[in-house]
Amino acid sequence: MARVGALVLVVLGHLSLAVIDHGPDGAIRGANALALEPGLAWLALFAPMPVFFAAAGWANATSTPRSAAARLRTLIGLGAVGVVLWSTMSIVEILIIGEGGVVADGARIATQPLWFLAVYVPLAALGSDIAQLAEHPLASVGACLAALAALDLARFGFGAPEAIGWPGFFLAWGVPWLIGAWWRLRWQTGWQHERRTGAALIVIASACALGLVLFAGYHPALIDVVDGQRSNTTPPGLFTAAAGVLQVGVLM
Repeated sequence: MARVGALVLVVLGHLSLAVIDHGPDGAIRGANALALEPGLAWLALFAPMPVFFAAAGWANATSTPRSAAARLRTLIGLGAVGVVLWSTMSIVEILIIGEGGVVADGARIATQPLWFLAVYVPLAALGSDIAQLAEHPLASVGACLAALAALDLARFGFGAPEAIGWPGFFLAWGVPWLIGAWWRLRWQTGWQHERRTGAALIVIASACALGLVLFAGYHPALIDVVDGQRSNTTPPGLFTAAAGVLQVGVLM
């Protein structure tokens, strides 16, 4: 239920933030409501994709490529149907009016949430292997955070190309996945300290996220809505992982 709820909230969030606006030239365009009100962009901190990946880590802790194959094929197929339908409508719009307009903007907004498949599919197929790593949470999560910190330092501190940050796509979203898998392993042993652990995660992750925003130049949002701000999604970095830990703590 947590996975479904988080994914539904993400989709509804993307759709609810989509607005019809007039561009600088007066033409009608699709826009993001938070981009039009940059002061409210911090609300995107609560985009619940970390909850989705934590729940997925729990649910897929015993999955193997063979056991996950059928449902992953179904998931990819449904996503492909959506992409084809929106692409077809966008092409028709271009043929009729000569350029992409509101329909093309709608296609981009509607299909944008499908990015999660690029992370979910490989991690779900390797669920049982990842669960083995989750048996040592300090080492596995710590390694992900250290790698993210190194990648961010290289990009933001030493001017390395943005491309080197893309391993963070799996590392940042892998953090809540690992915690979710670890949570299930502990729950299966009768563990009853969820609230205490969740509170500790909230305190630690909140302090980390706040420090990154105040002292390291990160933007407090999990989606890219404000031009010129450092991205936390393309690719994800250390702030994304910290926000993920925070949300998992709240979930606990």
